[in-house]
Amino acid sequence: SAMGISWDGRWMITAGGADLCVHMTKIQTEGLRVEEDPDAAQVDPFMDLLEGGRDGAFVQEIVDYFYYAQLRSQGEDSKAPRQISGSVPLVEVPNLVRALGYYPSEKEVEYMLHEASYMRFHETKSVSGSIDFDDFIRLYV
Repeated sequence: SAMGISWDGRWMITAGGADLCVHMTKIQTEGLRVEEDPDAAQVDPFMDLLEGGRDGAFVQEIVDYFYYAQLRSQGEDSKAPRQISGSVPLVEVPNLVRALGYYPSEKEVEYMLHEASYMRFHETKSVSGSIDFDDFIRLYV
């Protein structure tokens, strides 16, 4: 058994099974589009997937670790006033996910950092060296 999608994404082709037939099905992409609620934040669906939801203790723990990662990136022993920018350098992402109980392999860390660096590429046309809280939630979930 096998399945494939045509080069233009409009047809799904399946082959095999008990009867050894080839089936070609047109994909109706209009039904796959999701209307965005302009009042809802784009991170809301991801927050709902976390234990306890947006107001749960786990989300508060993520917020706390995220703020700590911002401070840590500025130097833990620094006496200079702290700047809370709302983003952390990508080198802090592995530490954040480990603090939250997920211990990725080195290859998974490489994939995470690559994905995080290109999350906003379609908007900025440049590779990012940091990640904001909403993008971190999307990456983590």
